[in-house]
Amino acid sequence: MYLREISLAIFRPDYEREIYLRAAEHIALIFMRFLRPKFRLDGLVKTNITLGRVEGEPKYSRLLNVNQYYFEGFDFDAYDAASPEERDSLILDAIERSLLDIAQRHGSELEPIRRAAAATRECGFDLRGYTKLSRFTPSRKLQIKVFQRVSREGIEWGIDVASAKGVLLQTFAITRKTDAWRSAHDYRKSRWDGECFVILDFLGMPQYTLNVATLAHTAE
Repeated sequence: MYLREISLAIFRPDYEREIYLRAAEHIALIFMRFLRPKFRLDGLVKTNITLGRVEGEPKYSRLLNVNQYYFEGFDFDAYDAASPEERDSLILDAIERSLLDIAQRHGSELEPIRRAAAATRECGFDLRGYTKLSRFTPSRKLQIKVFQRVSREGIEWGIDVASAKGVLLQTFAITRKTDAWRSAHDYRKSRWDGECFVILDFLGMPQYTLNVATLAHTAE
């Protein structure tokens, strides 16, 4: 099986339990966008990385379709003193080094991990891209290009209306800030309902509607 998701948690020496590291969510999402499709790490679909060490737990373990890896060398003092940009870099370094260690344990490729980490650094931990929800209007005169922007502030969704040739004409906001879980639930499919472009959630219920009849003149 191929790696599909990375989740990060943190366990400080004075913590009673591991805590999900929401501050790392955008870094893991951007890294996965850049990681080569169908990349096999250790044959499991999800990697859980914990920054810190839990006494009595193995550094690396596998269970069903997920694994657990403890990045023991994380510098909490440096993290606390760092700027937001520097914190992103420290977390990305932990992700890269953890995945490289797992890959080496299983004889998997290393370069896709290094390339994805380099691309994540290069984009400044802020990535905007179009999604599979995008469609042409039935007349083929306009493109309804649904974008997702992942950054430190959260996940933003919106629509760029472009001409058939790709010239940007107008932008609409869907939501300014959400998270990975809500994104996966709320924006799953798109369809046309007459002159309305509709985005559906996990249950097939409409979450956003754009009437393109009012945009017809922009394509002329």
